[in-house]
Amino acid sequence: MARVQSLFTTEFLASGQTPEFYAFLKRVTEAKSKAEEHSHVTNELDNLSNKMGLPNVSSARMKDYLIRLIHCFILGHNVDFGIIYAIMASQSGETAIERRIGYLACTLFLKDNDDLGIMLINTLQRDLKSFNFLDRCAALNTICYLNHKEMQTTLLDHVIASMDFPKQIVRKKAALALFCMYQRSPDLMDRLEPFFRGVLVDKDQSVVFAGLTIWKEILCKDQKKVEHYEDLLSIFLQLMNQIMKNQKHRSFQYHGVPSPWAQVTCLQILGVYIKYGVGSQQELYQLTTECLSLVESKVDAAYAIILECIRLLNSMDTLFLESIISSEDRNPFQILNGFLLSTNHNLKYLGLLGLEKTDKNLWFEEWRNGLILVDAIEIAGDDNTLAFKALDILDHIIDDSSILHTITPKLLKAIENNSESNLQTKIAYWFMDKLNSETVDSWFLETTLSILSLTKKNLDEEYISSICKRMKKESGRIYLSLFYLYRS
Repeated sequence: MARVQSLFTTEFLASGQTPEFYAFLKRVTEAKSKAEEHSHVTNELDNLSNKMGLPNVSSARMKDYLIRLIHCFILGHNVDFGIIYAIMASQSGETAIERRIGYLACTLFLKDNDDLGIMLINTLQRDLKSFNFLDRCAALNTICYLNHKEMQTTLLDHVIASMDFPKQIVRKKAALALFCMYQRSPDLMDRLEPFFRGVLVDKDQSVVFAGLTIWKEILCKDQKKVEHYEDLLSIFLQLMNQIMKNQKHRSFQYHGVPSPWAQVTCLQILGVYIKYGVGSQQELYQLTTECLSLVESKVDAAYAIILECIRLLNSMDTLFLESIISSEDRNPFQILNGFLLSTNHNLKYLGLLGLEKTDKNLWFEEWRNGLILVDAIEIAGDDNTLAFKALDILDHIIDDSSILHTITPKLLKAIENNSESNLQTKIAYWFMDKLNSETVDSWFLETTLSILSLTKKNLDEEYISSICKRMKKESGRIYLSLFYLYRS
């Protein structure tokens, strides 16, 4: 009765798999030790090895065996004996899902240039000629993950032919398969370039967005040839404008933001063009500021777009930015204020990332004194990532003692607030290193005393001794009072 009840659990019914598969997963997940798990998997592999070799195994049953074999592979076990069965499943599976499982197992089990991979070529050719879009998609997915030198030449024409398939999902996967082939053999670019260009003007938006990702990788990999693709800049600008004007299908919206990942990719592509002086900075500046104004009040994915816009602006010439910002009423970098003043750690960190990318000459006056950075350290608590990022930026802006004097009270407060974490030691060492470049005066001594008092004996003894020796040399008897106070 207990076994019958277990078969009607939500997990089993939702899986669509056999009771044997469910029992195997249950044994593995309930294992109390790695040794016990290894024992269960080893027994399962022995069991599968015997069953898969039996005659007249149905394709449905072979699919179940392969799924269990994949789980064993994921757990780090050798499943080489199953490669031949995976290839047979991809060739002779009765349904599309059974053939897809066979392909999936092949992509996982076969190594680069494995001799057994040759046995898949005829099957891939067959499916690439099929009018069933599911078979074509399965074959194209497999080509993306299998690297065999024979496949490059034998299957290239068939993949190119799939670029004209009526179904958009096939065209999209064909474009990605061609890109994978290009990555393995860059000398194919001359032949494939027309098809990559064609993807950008495809009638389906999902294919176009896949093309954006492809061109971003191409431009980033071979940046010396950016000028060769200057004519594509107008297409990228047109696509970005269409997205911003919400001219794409609403299914691509995410929390009210139209096609956010396509926007991010477009901005990254435009950044490559700016880096190599291709295109009008004025035009790209206007597009970027317009994009910022459209996503300023949005959330979630909009934050990624904002950060990419800040990066794009900072890739422009600083003198150009200073001149154009001074002639306008609004500074586009003002959008960072909302993030820097936020109490949410994630939003504040995003603001710090934007601030780090921004040239110091473009900072607002209230950012220059470092207080907004020390605020991030003060509220960081156990969030070391936030505090360390703020310290890194402080490192780059402290160019005179006035800033250090300004932030001292808040830094001491941050050291006091983090007495129970290792962040206190990090802040204290950073602070003391900055103090070492200052002259020994009353402020120096008072600040050093405060740090030592707050950190107690968390700092390295030799480090403290070197500081005391310096003060002994430069301030005489003051050293003794400092030393006895610290020891008490």
